[in-house]
Amino acid sequence: MDGLTELEQLKALLVVLTFGVAVAGLLLPSYGGLGARTNVALNLGAGGVVLSSAVVHLLPDAAEADGDFPWAFALFGFGYLSTLSLDAFGGGHGHGASPEGGSPKYESVPSLEGGAAARSKAAARSAAAATASATTALAVHSLGDGAAIGVQVHARACAVVGLAIVVHKFFGALALSAILSRDGPLLKAPAAIFAVATPVALLASWAGAREGLFGGVFADRATALCAGTLLHVCIHEIIGGNLRRPELRGPAKLAYVWGGFCAMTLLAVWV
Repeated sequence: MDGLTELEQLKALLVVLTFGVAVAGLLLPSYGGLGARTNVALNLGAGGVVLSSAVVHLLPDAAEADGDFPWAFALFGFGYLSTLSLDAFGGGHGHGASPEGGSPKYESVPSLEGGAAARSKAAARSAAAATASATTALAVHSLGDGAAIGVQVHARACAVVGLAIVVHKFFGALALSAILSRDGPLLKAPAAIFAVATPVALLASWAGAREGLFGGVFADRATALCAGTLLHVCIHEIIGGNLRRPELRGPAKLAYVWGGFCAMTLLAVWV
């Protein structure tokens, strides 16, 4: 990597990491591949990490560029609400998927008149809709994640954004893998779309940044928007979904969330 700046080296590393963690999560046989208790614990700890990344690291940095209007806080809210709306219309993307594989949001198929054949067709349509919905939601979100990394102009902000996205990407891959492999072998095309979405968007936005298309203020605005999307992901998808799962007791669940949050928050002293 001779000739690359520290920021460019970090972005190059994140291209590899975002692809690598996606592939790793997708290739695990299912959520049960980690063990149910381990999966819940890691998800909750990751939720605390992502929460701290959004509100302790990213939002304050983005707000430094604000003038008379609080753009960072407005875009933070916009990012949260836009992701909430996408998940509401798309059915979410299931970080709280059950250990047996599959997401609770997609398991119920209405009983139809017309016998077993009709029910089988209804189940197939439901599974196809779940696959399309989860892949689309995660791919769109992953494109935004990659763009948020690529436009960064400061190594510190890039590192924090990248860490939060890598953590989220891994558990998003686990959730998608549970859906894509529910009825047999992993569906390769949707998995590939998800795996390459973040690296491709990162490379494209990085190229734009090198050409001077994105200034420092643009990067701050993108960071605030990314922080809002991460807030939604950590509260509704990661923490909320896993707090409802029975594998761990309530105090233990909260301890993992607090642990992840405090560990990431302490990094603000050095990063």
